[in-house]
Amino acid sequence: MLGNVKVEIKKGGDFDPVPMDRYTCQIVDVNLVSQFNQFVGKEEDVLNYQFQILDDKPMPTKDGEKEAATTRGRYLWKRCRPAFNSRSWLAKLAKAAYGRDLTNAEIDAFDPEAIIGKQVDVMVDQAESKDGQRTFNNVVTFNKTLRPLEPVAETEEKKSGNVVEKSSTPIAPAPSADEAENFVAGLEKEAKAPEAEAEEESDDVADLEAKLAAAKKKAAAAKQPAVK
Repeated sequence: MLGNVKVEIKKGGDFDPVPMDRYTCQIVDVNLVSQFNQFVGKEEDVLNYQFQILDDKPMPTKDGEKEAATTRGRYLWKRCRPAFNSRSWLAKLAKAAYGRDLTNAEIDAFDPEAIIGKQVDVMVDQAESKDGQRTFNNVVTFNKTLRPLEPVAETEEKKSGNVVEKSSTPIAPAPSADEAENFVAGLEKEAKAPEAEAEEESDDVADLEAKLAAAKKKAAAAKQPAVK
């Protein structure tokens, strides 16, 4: 029983199918899902790839809309059995992502997440559910992309002005309290050294230049060999 708990009922999002067409898409995610295989009569795990459409093509205009929505940013999904052969969807997707057939060594080491971020061209048609109550998109082919497009996320960041410039320059950590105290103590000790005591009261530029000249002269003398 829910008692006095108020439950917020969420409305569904906009899941209208995109028009049948060829789209350039970015592979954005992959998950492992379970589905029933009617040929073997049991559940099996398959890879469910998610694609984001990058083409800015108009969606059909709905009643009351001032302007048509766009296909850019909408998602498509395709389930692929984890198998590589001439007819498998995973092999077709990998070939489209890399633009070539994979070698046997690459197939043996294939990571399903390795193609995330790559772009492929996807041919989409529309199909009806078995009960005829819903129309959905169906991915029918994968191909190497002919014209790579800018990812949706990068475009949105540029429009919002939230692009962060990254730097490879390392940042030195702030010194701890103990390090700061030791540093100050060292300065105080250095200031009280016998060589500095005679010059402690000299603050003007002339005195500072004289100190520098004397230090250089002293350093030069130290480098001279001792006379026997």
